Parts: sequence; C-alpha cells; structure tokens
Amino acid sequence: MGEKEEKGATLVENFLNPPKEEGAEEEWVDPDAPQPDPFLRQTEVAKIKLQYLLDQLKDDAYKVRFENLVGRKVVKLQPLFKAIFYFLEYDKEKICVEQSQLLFWKKAKDYWNEDLLKKMHDYVFQGPKEKSIKSYQKINFVETQCLRAVDLETINGYNYSLSLIYRWMLLAIETRKKDIIHRLAASKVKREER
Repeated sequence: MGEKEEKGATLVENFLNPPKEEGAEEEWVDPDAPQPDPFLRQTEVAKIKLQYLLDQLKDDAYKVRFENLVGRKVVKLQPLFKAIFYFLEYDKEKICVEQSQLLFWKKAKDYWNEDLLKKMHDYVFQGPKEKSIKSYQKINFVETQCLRAVDLETINGYNYSLSLIYRWMLLAIETRKKDIIHRLAASKVKREER
C-alpha cells in the first residue's frame, strides 16, 4: 500500500470513527431510551426542503418568471400546469375546456397568481384530508397522467420558476405517499393489537 493510499484510508477511518480528544468525557447513551422515529425525522427534513423551494420562488428573479407566464397566450407543458392545479385542488371546470381534461390557459391563467403560491405554502401533507377530493385531484392521477409527461430538463429550458414548482410537487407527492403508508401501517398495527 502506498503512502497516499494509507493517508486516504486513515482519513476515511477518522471520518467514520473520529478520534476522541484528550480529556473529553465519553457520552453515556441509555440503551433503554426510546430511539427517535426515523419517519418523524424524514418528515421534518421534507418540511424544510418544501419551504426552501417556496422561499426560492419569492426571490425577485423567479417571481418575475412566474408572473411572466400569465402574459403568454399559449403555454407549453400543459400536463404540468394541469398537475399543479389538480394537486392544489382546483376544480377542472375552472381551468379546462368544458366537459374535457384539456387545459384552457385563457381561464387557467386567472388562477396563476399569489393565491397559487399561498395554496402551495398552506399545503399539508400530513394526516387525512379534511374534505373529499375528486378523482382527478388524487395523487396517483396527478402523478401518472400529468407529471410523467414532462421531465426536469425540458421544464428548466422553458421556465425555471416552473421547474421549482415541479420539484416542489415531486417532493410533496413523495412525502404525502410516505405519510399515507405510515398511517396505514400504524392503523394495521393498532388493529392487530386489539
């Protein structure tokens, strides 16, 4: 083993198992103490990431790009716009051509404003929904029918603020699904305990 390899191995070992400082007391860990729930930690991390993406949208450069979409007569990536509106529980009658799933941007752009960002900020991914939602507003529909039709590179090329919203939606959907699975598992355990 060469000198560089030994030095690299030592650095990795020191990183994984840092050497104890002289005179430092060893921390005592109670083996019977309850361990923190990894799900709760993941949830807190997701909240921070979601908030970070929303804070980026408040930056002036991104806000201008967000607002510029309203001035367009036609928009590309219509499945993404539908996904955003459906995920935030807008009725399809407000954003689509009557009796269809086709996005009608002339109607939908009226809702592309600060209220949309406020709905994103107020979105709660934990716990059951307070009111019933329509079938086209469900996560699986939004994910399979709308979001899979686009990719991040295409969105970045079109409008960067839109790509921030796309990333926010992907994270929110993933976190919401994990919450649903966690709640189902917890209720199953409770049922089995009875």
